[in-house]
Amino acid sequence: MVAKIKIAYFLEDIAHEKFLRALVARVAQQIGLSHGDLVENVRNATGGSRALQELRGFLADVKSESSSPYEILMIAKDSNCAKYSKVRNDISNIIERANYRSPVVLAIPNPYIERWYVMDLEAFKSATGATVISKLPRKHRQRDSYKKILRDALQTAGITPTLGGAEYGEKVAMRIDLYKAEKVDKSFGYFVRDLKKELSKFAQNR
Repeated sequence: MVAKIKIAYFLEDIAHEKFLRALVARVAQQIGLSHGDLVENVRNATGGSRALQELRGFLADVKSESSSPYEILMIAKDSNCAKYSKVRNDISNIIERANYRSPVVLAIPNPYIERWYVMDLEAFKSATGATVISKLPRKHRQRDSYKKILRDALQTAGITPTLGGAEYGEKVAMRIDLYKAEKVDKSFGYFVRDLKKELSKFAQNR
């Protein structure tokens, strides 16, 4: 029986941190775990373009902590308009070269984490109080489109998003319809599926 589930996060920015940590806590609760069962260590990369390079150093640091290994390593990286499969393979190759063997869960928002914030409009409206939201683009790979939608929706509601909307990440994550979101966004579905798989291993031993 594992007393605590140690999770190490490697994230790109505060928008990742606010949304993903809340979502992990929510999924853990759904499968019979509590937030108190989780011990989290969070590191945010200093820049999106250098994230993969910094990941190599992060893995080396994690491996050096052999006296207290993590049960789950969570790595988040926006696809930035690249194909989901390419980003996944790039990260997997770095993990393999680092000879890191513990369970890893990947979060690869396609194209940006901001899409996950607004893909369930009812959850977003409930979390922020925004009522006017621009139509989501058909070609969701358009650069900055979701960031602008998020920012404009908050400003229209009279909110000045000092963190670009990340300040609402926790509230959105707790309200989002997981089933519908998994159907709407494949990258989100992959993340939730893998997260449930790893957390369920510990829930079964409780």
